Amino acid sequence: NARREAKAAARALGVREADLEAALQAEPLLVPAWRNPADGCVRMVLDAGAGEPGAALQRDLPLSFSQTHRQFDYRAARELLLPGPSATDHDAFAEL
Repeated sequence: NARREAKAAARALGVREADLEAALQAEPLLVPAWRNPADGCVRMVLDAGAGEPGAALQRDLPLSFSQTHRQFDYRAARELLLPGPSATDHDAFAEL
């Protein structure tokens, strides 16, 4: 059962004595191969300091949770691209 395997993998991860970015880079990705993005990388958006290099403003910080007039504010964020799981060596068009 895939759900049972995912829960077992989550329990095996434990707690790491590292900052978030280092911990993410050190762990193997738990993304199934069929969800592998076309470019082979997994994109993560992390919080950033206002003056941090590569930081960009994103308007996705909720100020209100009203269903009729939800409001958002800006936050500094940056992208982290991690290599995705290995893709298959199979080339469906090789015989054409």
